[in-house]
Amino acid sequence: MKYFIIFLAVPLLSFSQNKGVSPNSTNSTSSSGQTYAVVVGISDYQDKDIPDLRFADKDAEAFANFLRSNAGGNLDHDHLKLLVNEEATMAQFANALDWLWEVCKEGDQAIIYFSGHGDVEKKSLTQPGFLLCWDAPARVYMAGGAFALPMLQEVVSTLSIQNKAKVLVITDACRSGTLAGSSVGGSQATAANLAKQFGNEIKIMSCQPNEYSIEGQQWGGGRGAFSYHLLDALYGLADNNKDLFVTLQEVGRYLEDHVTNEVAPVSQMPMVVGNRNEQLAKVDKNILASIMSGKSNQTLMLSAIESRGIEEEVLKDLDSSIHKVYHLFKNALKEKVFFEPVNACADSYYEKLIKEPKLERLHSTIKRNYAAALQDDAQQVINIWLKADVKQLECIGKSIPLEPISKLLEKASSLLGENHYMSKVLISRKLLFEGVLLSQKNRNPNKNLAIKCISKFNQAILLEPSSPINWHQMSLVYLYNLNQIDSAIQCIKKVKELAPNWLLPLVDVGFGLIGKGNFKWAKYFLDDARSIDSLHPYVIQFEAEWYYSQGGSINNLKAIQLYEEYLKRNGPQFPCWYYGYSNILKSNGRQKEALQVLEVALSMDSTEVLIWSSLGRFLSEMKNYEQAETAILKAISLDSTNLRAWFDLGLTYQNQNKFKVAEIAYKKAISLDSSIWYPWSYLGLLYLNKGRFIEAESTYLKYLSQDSTDALSWSNLGLVYSNLNKLEESEQSYRKSISLDSTNTTTWSNLGLLYSNMNKPLKSENAYLKSISLDSTNTTTWSNLGLLYSNMNKPLKSENAYLKSISLDSTNTTTWSNLGLLYSNMNKPLKSENAYLKSISLDSTNTTTWSNLGLLYFDLAWYEKAEHACRKSISFDSSNYTCWSNLGLLYSKMKRFQEAEGALKRSIALNSKFPNPNKHLGIVYFKMGQMETAKKFLQKAIELDQDYLSAYLGMSYVLISEHNYTEAIRYIELAIQKKATQEQLEKDDELSVLRNVAEWNSLMKKYFPETFKN
Repeated sequence: MKYFIIFLAVPLLSFSQNKGVSPNSTNSTSSSGQTYAVVVGISDYQDKDIPDLRFADKDAEAFANFLRSNAGGNLDHDHLKLLVNEEATMAQFANALDWLWEVCKEGDQAIIYFSGHGDVEKKSLTQPGFLLCWDAPARVYMAGGAFALPMLQEVVSTLSIQNKAKVLVITDACRSGTLAGSSVGGSQATAANLAKQFGNEIKIMSCQPNEYSIEGQQWGGGRGAFSYHLLDALYGLADNNKDLFVTLQEVGRYLEDHVTNEVAPVSQMPMVVGNRNEQLAKVDKNILASIMSGKSNQTLMLSAIESRGIEEEVLKDLDSSIHKVYHLFKNALKEKVFFEPVNACADSYYEKLIKEPKLERLHSTIKRNYAAALQDDAQQVINIWLKADVKQLECIGKSIPLEPISKLLEKASSLLGENHYMSKVLISRKLLFEGVLLSQKNRNPNKNLAIKCISKFNQAILLEPSSPINWHQMSLVYLYNLNQIDSAIQCIKKVKELAPNWLLPLVDVGFGLIGKGNFKWAKYFLDDARSIDSLHPYVIQFEAEWYYSQGGSINNLKAIQLYEEYLKRNGPQFPCWYYGYSNILKSNGRQKEALQVLEVALSMDSTEVLIWSSLGRFLSEMKNYEQAETAILKAISLDSTNLRAWFDLGLTYQNQNKFKVAEIAYKKAISLDSSIWYPWSYLGLLYLNKGRFIEAESTYLKYLSQDSTDALSWSNLGLVYSNLNKLEESEQSYRKSISLDSTNTTTWSNLGLLYSNMNKPLKSENAYLKSISLDSTNTTTWSNLGLLYSNMNKPLKSENAYLKSISLDSTNTTTWSNLGLLYSNMNKPLKSENAYLKSISLDSTNTTTWSNLGLLYFDLAWYEKAEHACRKSISFDSSNYTCWSNLGLLYSKMKRFQEAEGALKRSIALNSKFPNPNKHLGIVYFKMGQMETAKKFLQKAIELDQDYLSAYLGMSYVLISEHNYTEAIRYIELAIQKKATQEQLEKDDELSVLRNVAEWNSLMKKYFPETFKN
């Protein structure tokens, strides 16, 4: 709540300038003076003992935006200083006021706006009050951080009298909350002192000094009612006579008409002081906007009335057929048969009775009683919610179905008409139940549905602001669907204000906060709940869950003891109470007892779908799939529309690799409510794991078209696109997922892998490091990072990443194998061998590791070991053309040319596009003296890879043997162009003859002038 005052030494917005307020007043002299403004708004105070506000900062920002607009004077940053929250320290506020003293000259206007807490510590002549800045202490305001009102008065007086500037002061400083001066009415005392005249100002105050100013979501999505409507008035909505000027009289009337009605039943009466003909603003038609206008409401329920005497008198002379319809009507109301069957229901009978002129004296009673009966279920549900009786709560949705209630209330409203005092209440409750039904379908985060729910609850609050039910239901949507904890807490605070002894909201929000890991606030509401009824079964369950969710054997023991002690006291239980007890037992390894508890719950109510479905889920987790399937099918037989049961059935089938029936179950769940994320997600995952990527893509796209805020589905879609080699689409999907949830380590890791495949190493590195910063224990991410660093030629970083991965999981064969390859490239053969052998000890069938080990032994000239490794690799995968090529090269090195020829031809047969075996085979034929055949395979190698350096050198060997030195020199030059070095050429024994020809020296001088020696 807030108290809002404007002090004006001269008319508001009464002059024009280049950078200032444009409207001018006919009652004052126009000037070319400048406007300077200091705008302060504090919602989040530094001292935790000063209660935070909700919208003070937003009100300040809204006023600053007004000043920046054409209507407010187009103030730029040289003329406007905005301080919000932590920026608004005492020092910064004082400095800003000093700046006003310095810059404001005669004819200028100074605007001071303060939105925050105001208070006094004690009522006395020497304590007129303080404006609390961000760094104010909760006590002893004189110690600093609080701006004394005499200081503000001095600032205003100096600006007005000494500087001869026009001064506008707006304070928004009388708000609810426990402050140092609460016991002596500190906020009200401050407001009263602010209201005292300093001079010949104009004042506009949001309410009387003994009132609070009201704020809420319905005003601009979260504003103060007074500040919201004040700006609307200044923009021109208060211009009743359409003369394009807004006077003080018009502003005052506008505020009374709108603020007083919209905040009812709370008392808030705006007041204005000064010349009521003063023009405060000139209307700019281009920015004039419409406003929301709530109206007063009634909170009483309409009850049926007795009309027995009149009824008997009217009916005694009527035809028996009318008697019959009348009694059928009354019985239909009693039995709640309102709309069906069409020709035998209350509505049908009502239409006949209301058209009968002989019943005219009873028409109003008939209409009232019909309307009252239509409201009965709604009132019963509201009463049950407020009472929080566990047995009665079980009736909601069963003996009292929720679906028809909104239709019943709509009919009741139409019967009574829009001018009836109950009209707004009925529409409000219609919106309430529509929102409740939406929220029940949306227990998993679907933002679009959640926003619809919030909209309905906000509309209901506008019509019935004194009802705590709307705030309670809205808190659940904020908490469970939108993950907006602060908003949920504020809603429950509002509930506590309206219904301080209502237990249910405290429990509901408490469970949600526990689920979010916010144990501090959960404990806050737990303490409140315990103070209301510490033995209530909901409170026992709440406290047990609070202990259990924090983990640890001691907490778990406390949770179980709470349940067991309550059972010993024979306190009332209900099936879902046993459900919570079962979960805690299960998590403590007491599976047998947990199952027994669920059986007890089912013995209490064998029609409880939640318990059957939970039992099935529990059994499925225990891999007892047959009994799990039976339990879940039982749940489905009781309620074939239960989406969760169908989903659990699909998951049970998928865990058994029964993918076809799992797919059917997921699709059934989706058909029941296509807005819930998890059946879509798991169906997409099923397709993904089965390699059905096109179907997976289609599934995720269909769901995301309904709810584009599901981060996990975007991440999975990115994985689908990656498998489809749609790399750009994959990147976009991962990025979208991260924009919605930047804490998902798997998404960051997958994005890193994608960037690696896209040859974007720096982006890949950043993504991997982000994933690791969120979860430094992910062995796969460390391993992938090691591979990336290896490819980036950063061997030390690569080694560290691999070793980190191995320290987290020493059984990963791929990581050991990659580390072996890294050590081989780092010329650390012994470490390389050890890493390869470790990998093989974990998986002796990995063909790649054996192949790489063979290459290591080859480089070390350990040919027998190399042959064994290559043969071992081929024994596990005889189609691996690389291994055959390596084996052929090895045999060539060992001068076993016929075996080399066979191995290399096998490699070529497996992959004719692989250049290496062609080059190796060319060298083998060269060694065997088959020059033409050698040239054929060397040329083929060059054809397949035009940058194949050793193939060019091989051709030069053959040409030298044929004494074709000129052509041999040409191939040497081509080899140099392919990065052959002078050192390499000088050490090659096969080129010794060629180094004696003249062309050799010319070639060396041409390409290596700095190192060539004649």
